[in-house]
Amino acid sequence: MAPEAPPQPFVVAELAGPQAGGWRQHLGVLAVAAAGLVLSLALAAVVRAREQGALQQEFERRALTLSSSLQTSFKLLEEVSSGLQAFFSASGGVGLASFEAFVAGTLQRHPSLYALEWLELVPQAQRASFEAAAREQGLGAFEITELLPDGTHATAAQRPEYLVVLYMAPTEPTALGFDALSRPSSLEAHQTARDTGQTVASDPFELFEDPTGGKVVGLYSPVYRPGRALDTVEQRRAALKGQAIGLFRVHDAAVRALQGLDITGVELELLDDAAPAAQQVLFRSAAAASSGAEVLSSSSRFSFGNRSWLVRVRAGRGYFAPADAWAGGVLALGLLVTALFAGVLSQRQRVERLREEVARARQAGPYTLERKLGEGGMGVVYLATHALLRRPTAVKLLQRGMKDPTSLQRFEKEVQITAGLTHPNTVAIYDFGRTPEGVFYYAMEYLDGITLDALVARVGPLPEGRVVGLLLQVCGALAEAHDRGLIHRDIKPSNLMVGVRGGVADVVKVLDFGLVKTVTDADTSFAGTPAYISPEAASGWPVDARSDLYALGAVGYFLLTACELFAAESTTEYVKYHREEPPQPPSQRLGRAVHAGLESLLLRALEKDPAQRPQTAREFAAALLALVDLPPWSAHDAQTWWAGYAAQQRGALTPPLHVDVQGRES
Repeated sequence: MAPEAPPQPFVVAELAGPQAGGWRQHLGVLAVAAAGLVLSLALAAVVRAREQGALQQEFERRALTLSSSLQTSFKLLEEVSSGLQAFFSASGGVGLASFEAFVAGTLQRHPSLYALEWLELVPQAQRASFEAAAREQGLGAFEITELLPDGTHATAAQRPEYLVVLYMAPTEPTALGFDALSRPSSLEAHQTARDTGQTVASDPFELFEDPTGGKVVGLYSPVYRPGRALDTVEQRRAALKGQAIGLFRVHDAAVRALQGLDITGVELELLDDAAPAAQQVLFRSAAAASSGAEVLSSSSRFSFGNRSWLVRVRAGRGYFAPADAWAGGVLALGLLVTALFAGVLSQRQRVERLREEVARARQAGPYTLERKLGEGGMGVVYLATHALLRRPTAVKLLQRGMKDPTSLQRFEKEVQITAGLTHPNTVAIYDFGRTPEGVFYYAMEYLDGITLDALVARVGPLPEGRVVGLLLQVCGALAEAHDRGLIHRDIKPSNLMVGVRGGVADVVKVLDFGLVKTVTDADTSFAGTPAYISPEAASGWPVDARSDLYALGAVGYFLLTACELFAAESTTEYVKYHREEPPQPPSQRLGRAVHAGLESLLLRALEKDPAQRPQTAREFAAALLALVDLPPWSAHDAQTWWAGYAAQQRGALTPPLHVDVQGRES
């Protein structure tokens, strides 16, 4: 840097008379005062702008957190409805007792659910026999009823068909037998779900049997008779068996989703802007006190059923009050320390320049690399911090020696595919780019936990209840990928990380979609990990989503037994075993009894013939949810285990934590 020029003298023409010296003194005081005032005002303006920028970034971060929490909560409710649909689709005939046993745990886990229902489609010709059969099941004086214009309900008039509430949990006697087709909002949702085969959300409505008058939304999931063609609307209408419905109070679901989050100083709205005007506001938090006119606003959308819901977060003028207070304080102090300000500012600028020069050496775009987390065949993963958000982030960089077009194309494909998946159990991608040196990188959420192979190495065979909970989450992530026509092709314990997310313990994240293929990819070359590859992939045959389910069955086997499916010493041996050898049942491998239903399900997933396995991830999940009498692994058990793990990571003087197969800690 060039040396500063020496200060130039302040020259004033000399005035005649005895007042000349005093005039010069006044000019000097005024000049110093003016310079101090200008400098103080400028500094106050800078501080105010900086604080406002920080508050705006914090507002945007809070808005993203609130929106993400709402989306996750409502996606879980959507998955509950899909699970109920899978249950009825997979069962030939479901009785009241089976229905109540299946939904009992779900209602406990999701308090915002108003009810889960099975609505059966009944032709007019079968009305009398249907009512009689319902009464024989112990449903009291069961009859088909309808909603009247005055809000009451009475015996349904004759019409070609009825959509009747047959099962409901928790049971509301006045709702049993109700013909949903007599309510306009239910009729529209039913018809759309029936004709499209998709889960459909109804317009918000009030239940006649609910005295609270809260808004309720129903998720309609159509169930068709097995073996029927469903290619056209007419075929779907002819094959419809009924609707599996999840009813929930929107306000309760939103309150639970926001529980523990900071919403002070902001107003949050959840809107269905496609609904009638009077029903568009689904949820609104309390308005921020003394916020003044709106100055900050953030909007985002997420899909729910067939609808698009809007989340809007707003803040008023009062949100910037801390910035105004800081600016006023700086202005007052600035008038007192004018003489020191220039030196302090100059020194600070020099320090910042040095700091920036050091930081540039550790930069990948806006991310500062802190330390290496791991290294694989394609790249290196670092713990990093975003320049503005200051959140811990995992940044993956392509190996410097791998700059050929094929490697770059595969690395970029991994980013694009993974970024398109939004399930809460799939690792989230934030952004990607290249460093000034041309190194390709992408940033993803930082997962503070351990992989499933490390977990088993630490504690041995996992409790059966814990195994089921972990597999259910992986099923959810795979279901989204399979719905988009994507196959992971490398499901294995080291690609499944478990930890604590948002205060919830034992949350699984599916990693490394680098081997993902679409179902239309013609490439049938060997890809994946030998210990977990499916027979069809090992044979070089085309694979589909059921190949991932075979690998997931092998993961469940490993979690349950702490042993891989086959003991092989080479890839060739693994291929032979996967293609020809039946797996040893987990109970024989462990030398003790295991839950019969869980063992049977894992062995079914490990069938050589894909047609003998669960056909979809949702079917796999439904079978897991249907398991009863499992040794418990509760949320409290998970929290306790992770608290012990965290204490060990901090170096606390505690013995290694082990959990036996019954879920007891020692």
